[in-house]
This record gives sequence, C-alpha cells and structure tokens, in this order.
Amino acid sequence: MRNCIRLLWIPLLPVLTACASYYSHYGSLTVETPTGKARQAVISWESEEGIGGVNTTPIRLETQCSERVLVFRDPTHATECQKAGDSGIVWCGDPLQDLNGSGQAVAPGTVCGQITDGGKAGQVGELGNRLQVTISCWPSEATVGQGDDSINLEYPRASTVPYQFVVKKVTRGSPEDRKPVPSIKACKDD
Repeated sequence: MRNCIRLLWIPLLPVLTACASYYSHYGSLTVETPTGKARQAVISWESEEGIGGVNTTPIRLETQCSERVLVFRDPTHATECQKAGDSGIVWCGDPLQDLNGSGQAVAPGTVCGQITDGGKAGQVGELGNRLQVTISCWPSEATVGQGDDSINLEYPRASTVPYQFVVKKVTRGSPEDRKPVPSIKACKDD
C-alpha cells in the first residue's frame, strides 16, 4: 500500500507545483525632484501566488531621466536596514549617494524611504492597490559627469507627506502587462 501511495503521489507533483499565478504590479505619478523638476515616477514589482502563499520581488521606484533606481525590500528580501521597531517595506540609503535631512551623509543601514498601504502590510505580498511612499533622504549629487557624459541620479524629493500611488495588478504576459515607460523627451530638454 505504501508503494502505491508513493506512485500516485509522484505523478501529482507536476500538477501541484504548476498551480501558481504570476502578476505584475505597477503605477505612476508625477513628482518633483530635489532640483525642482516635474518627473514621472514609476513603481513596480512582480508576484507569484500559489499553494505556498505569495512570493514577490522587491519594489522598484524609477524616476524619469534618472539612472538611480530605489529598491524597497521587506524582511523576506533580506533588507540591510530596518526602521527602529518596524519590519516594514523600506529602502536603505547609501552613505556615498544619500544625505539625511541635515545635509550629512547617511549612516550605513539608514532607512531613507518606506512603503505602506495605510494598513498593516509589513511585506510586499500584503500590499493593496493604494500605496503611500515616504522619502526622507536627498541625493548627495543630482548629476555626475559633464555634458553628454552626465548621469542624472535624482529621485522624488524628500517629503513628510507620502506620495500616493495607485497600483494596477495584471496577469504577467497579458496584453495589459505594460508598465509605464516615461518619455525621454523631457530629459533632452534639460
């Protein structure tokens, strides 16, 4: 009987492991950068929902015309920083690239941004479709290099009032799976 159960179990494994749904999540918003430019910010991540729960990628926040991508992680993504007493979704500042509110380089492990949905979501997989993104740091340099070789490193300016993103959840690979791509025309006008 034991061998029979094992033989029945093995053919079912491919069916059980293939029972997952894959989604893309994204939203965009016009923000102001630290240098006062209006830019489109795009937030995005991917998820897999199956029998074992929800697995996600970290959240990426990209700003139009900028090469800098802010990556927000939760404890399942092994963050290198955490807000004191909080295990939420955070972005860790870089002492070589980011400044705190006093204009000093951030210390290693400093939380420079946090994402919530107004509820108790502590992990990316628990988020709803309305996100609040708080940025508390500034880029130490808006651009590096000169002329055609300059690289923009800006991101949304620090604010005590969270940025409000409405996020769309779509089946990955479907016709609706089209994350916004900001125009580069505004970048050439700078």
